[in-house]
Amino acid sequence: MKKSVKKEWLKKTLFFLIAALLLSCSFDKPEIPELSVKILKIETNAGTIEERLSVFLKYRDENGRNDYSSIQLVHLESGLTWVLNRENTSFFSSSQLRASDSEKTLWAGSNKIASPFGQIPLGEYSVILEDLSGNRTIKKLTLKEPKMLSSIPFVFLIQDGRWRIETSDNSTFKTFFLILLGADKQPLFVQDLPEGSKLEDSIASLLEKYPDTRYIQCMAQNAQGDTAYLTKYHSLY
Repeated sequence: MKKSVKKEWLKKTLFFLIAALLLSCSFDKPEIPELSVKILKIETNAGTIEERLSVFLKYRDENGRNDYSSIQLVHLESGLTWVLNRENTSFFSSSQLRASDSEKTLWAGSNKIASPFGQIPLGEYSVILEDLSGNRTIKKLTLKEPKMLSSIPFVFLIQDGRWRIETSDNSTFKTFFLILLGADKQPLFVQDLPEGSKLEDSIASLLEKYPDTRYIQCMAQNAQGDTAYLTKYHSLY
């Protein structure tokens, strides 16, 4: 092969290789249609209350929900950073998601984020969503100091095959969620119970829809959406 011909062949080969690489890469940025970040007060089995940071976002990707890589949460003042990769991220559906969105959209995040200082730092945060191709979407938010209570401001009961929520009329926590979890205590589904919803029903109706459910928790959120209280795990059987 002559030198000029060989050089031209190498150039064409390199061109096609680069073109193939570019076509195989995704340039679609992941989307965050909704973001929920709140200070979470968790009831322990011992009856005490521990503080965590709950970060969940509605993750949408045109390349499919399996394109998820990580969520980074950065406290801008201190530089304190938490990383939720595929191994420590919870993925689940909720009553807010339509069936038609199931292939490209789901909720992703964690309610187990703890601070090394005990209390969650307040102030400005960046939430960075990244897919497997390195495409990023960034949202910023400010976490303000909420009014805290020393105990769970409602009662969640499992009795005689039914669940029931009892709360006072003057409570500021009026939006409730039922969190259905599998045997590994990872969320499977979240049922929204907005203000005015019925706060009692049978366990059988939940298990009929989600037969893999093994545990249930109840969460109450304040009107501002920046603070929530979460009960301990309740076994369904």
